[in-house]
Amino acid sequence: MQKDRIYLFHGTDIPAVYARKQQAGNGTAETVEQGKEHSTTAEIVQQINQPSLFTEVRRFEFVNPLFLTQKDESIPAKEFLQALENIPMETRVFFILEGKPDRRLSLVKKFLPLAQVSVSEFIPGWKVGAAFNSVLRVQGRTLSRAAQQYLQAVAESWDNTSSVFITTEAQKWQLMTDQKEIPLEVVQESLPSYLQRQVFRFWDDLVDQRKRSVLEAVPHLFNDMAETLKNTGFLASQLRLCLGIYELEHAGVATRDMARKLQVKNQWRWKNIYAAAQKLNYAQCAGLLLTLYRAQWRQRNGYEVSWSELFSEYLRGAL
Repeated sequence: MQKDRIYLFHGTDIPAVYARKQQAGNGTAETVEQGKEHSTTAEIVQQINQPSLFTEVRRFEFVNPLFLTQKDESIPAKEFLQALENIPMETRVFFILEGKPDRRLSLVKKFLPLAQVSVSEFIPGWKVGAAFNSVLRVQGRTLSRAAQQYLQAVAESWDNTSSVFITTEAQKWQLMTDQKEIPLEVVQESLPSYLQRQVFRFWDDLVDQRKRSVLEAVPHLFNDMAETLKNTGFLASQLRLCLGIYELEHAGVATRDMARKLQVKNQWRWKNIYAAAQKLNYAQCAGLLLTLYRAQWRQRNGYEVSWSELFSEYLRGAL
């Protein structure tokens, strides 16, 4: 069997999985024949063995075929693999899996060495800056230091960033400026508002007492247990750093030494947190931090928490 005829596109980054499948299919004159989703091996073999009345240049596409994730005995494994080996030279077969194949399955073990495999996984927040620079470098561009620090700080609150988003945004930045180093202003202007309005923007609004912005964001940031734990964890971290600044100031530590002592390495985040500490005071930070801890405990133990009411009370100075 020729590897250039059998393809597997899979991964957790589903937009990228389909984008790579699309790229592999571009520029060809193939007639595309879609198999039904969750096809069995018997159904796959039946379809690829069906003669075409119009063309021999064909491409079959099967989304989430059963054999990649569960035991499939609709036909013997040998018969399935033999059918793939015997497909005509002009034919290609694309298997698309939204997730990961189960490599414990005997058929999967025999199938994988026979296919060109493309894996697309989401990019974790701590790798986002490097991922943007990787795309930009292809065009001889890069992020400015300030832009990279900003992105790295903001991306800490992002979950599951798709490489498709990374590529699209990087292309947008290159159209917005001729500068070799993409400046911070371009990145801030272009990022979708829903990303910038995540927890970093919420923190800034909270510090600056922008009540309307805070209360509008609450339903989006505290809408389920996982999001709530992540975002309250971030807010608690910011508040603890502010309290750390106050303690170091009281101890007479020089401002230039504080970031190192508090182990804040990202300069953009340090500037943000130090500016916040100048606008708030010890009582505000300690009061909100204690309230967040109590709310987390209540939610974990099955009690209802009104996050809108909690932040309204903070903004009224009632905590």
